[in-house]
Amino acid sequence: IFFRLMGSKNKKRLADAMGSPTPEEVTRVVTDMQTTTASLEWDINQFELLCPTLTAPKRMIQSSAFYINGEPWVVRLYPDGEVPETKGWVSIFLRYMGKRQGVPAAFWFTLVKNTDPKTGRKLIREEKGSTSFGARPDNDAGIHVDRGFAKFIRNDSLTGDVTWIVKVKVTQSVNTEKVVSKEVTIAPSTLASRMTRLYESGMGSDVKLRVKGASAGEAVSCHKLILSTHSEVFAAMFQHDVQERHQGEVEIEGLTTPVLRAFVKYLYVEEMEPDVVTTLSEGLIVAADMYEVKRLLHICEASMCSRLTEQNAADWLVLADRHHAAQLRERCISYIIAHSAAVMCSEGYKELAATHPSLMHELLVAASGHETGPASPISIKP
Repeated sequence: IFFRLMGSKNKKRLADAMGSPTPEEVTRVVTDMQTTTASLEWDINQFELLCPTLTAPKRMIQSSAFYINGEPWVVRLYPDGEVPETKGWVSIFLRYMGKRQGVPAAFWFTLVKNTDPKTGRKLIREEKGSTSFGARPDNDAGIHVDRGFAKFIRNDSLTGDVTWIVKVKVTQSVNTEKVVSKEVTIAPSTLASRMTRLYESGMGSDVKLRVKGASAGEAVSCHKLILSTHSEVFAAMFQHDVQERHQGEVEIEGLTTPVLRAFVKYLYVEEMEPDVVTTLSEGLIVAADMYEVKRLLHICEASMCSRLTEQNAADWLVLADRHHAAQLRERCISYIIAHSAAVMCSEGYKELAATHPSLMHELLVAASGHETGPASPISIKP
């Protein structure tokens, strides 16, 4: 209709202004709602004996952590109410222990009593709810750290063996996009291979690193600029008016030559073969701490945490404590507590008990339950 009302000249001007039709680029977005369900079954025997010991409001017990998509959750139970207004009631809450914001979850609380002679269980109460969880509360966004029921059931009605069954369902959406157009091919990066060749050839190097006591032939040729870029310690060493700045060779203490070579190569390429990490992790964690290369330290922590045994846990706890490997330190403490009988027979534990009283005290405190909370997954920063 619009074109019919226009004159022929105006039609031509409009066509010229609009130009030729252009190809349409279509973006197709597929949203896949993936549902993950995890359950926690928490047995609390002789519940009526628990209440007298935890009668004051704000006194609670907490379940062990359970995981959904790698993120920890716990259940908190207040036998005599969370606040004074709920005294006489059992309060129960699901708590998110992860680090993200806006994690949607639907949850069910089911109370079962072990009295039925046929099934062994009798359903007493069931409640359900849903909300968006997060590491910190945000009232404007409707995000909560925990959610549940302040008046779940009267505590004077609970006697005998009771089983709590908590089911948590987390629903997340994953968006995948496909652009219907000709793609531009991008060649893979060759930076790592070129940096490896530079390290191995020593071309243009201006300093050598040598382990104290090693022969001159075992020195590692390096470039001050590359070392300084990846380590603040090297940067301070080569930029300020210190002895090393004017030397062509720097003597390194506390490392072996294989560890030094692997460490320097990592500074060039920021990659390390898993078998090298496994073989040299104890020495590399020393080098990473000495020269403040935190990502390498975390890589060593992750490798060592996956290889904890009754024989090495005590030794690695001392190593982690000495070289600021906080994540490995935490895992060693948890492992020693969980396998105390076997670990106490190791030579490392005997050495730990004889020479590190502060660590022994911390182990005793942790074992007595004064420190609670789920172990966090090892974090390696990009």
